[in-house]
Amino acid sequence: MTAQRVTRGTLTNLDSGETKEFPSNPSTFQDGVEVAWQDHVVLGLSHPVSQYVATGAYGVPSVKFRVDAFKMARELGRAVAPADVADFYNFALSLTVPWDEFRSSPPKVLFVWPHVAIVTMVVRSVKRDIIKQAADGVPLIYDVDIAFTEKREDERLAGVRVRLYGTDRGEYTERSA
Repeated sequence: MTAQRVTRGTLTNLDSGETKEFPSNPSTFQDGVEVAWQDHVVLGLSHPVSQYVATGAYGVPSVKFRVDAFKMARELGRAVAPADVADFYNFALSLTVPWDEFRSSPPKVLFVWPHVAIVTMVVRSVKRDIIKQAADGVPLIYDVDIAFTEKREDERLAGVRVRLYGTDRGEYTERSA
């Protein structure tokens, strides 16, 4: 009997079309939004009246991905090269700059983690924390910490849609009418 592999999330660079599977699903995940309400003082009223101004972009302030050469070797059934271990970090770094010399905007990233979030976002920061190195200095285990912010270019997001679909957004999912 073989153990069933856990479904992992993916990151897709929508400018290049390249997709990378999470090296492993993060052990923790934090996301959220900030809301701006304007309080108006009404003469004779005992309390201010609040009016909706805007909601900030949905964001993931920090998600940590663990890259482990030993785990990769077990899953692949072969030794892994330093380039294999560096691949996820290099992919993450490529999401911090325009894809080619003809663009000036950050690449859009489709963040898909089934049952957690399916959102088009941009990368705000990438940090690496090397945990274990080989004798020659090649990283063997490291964490990549990525911050994301939702990238919306379409219609205004309404509460009813958020209530129904949560963070499952956009045209990339099929919905029944």
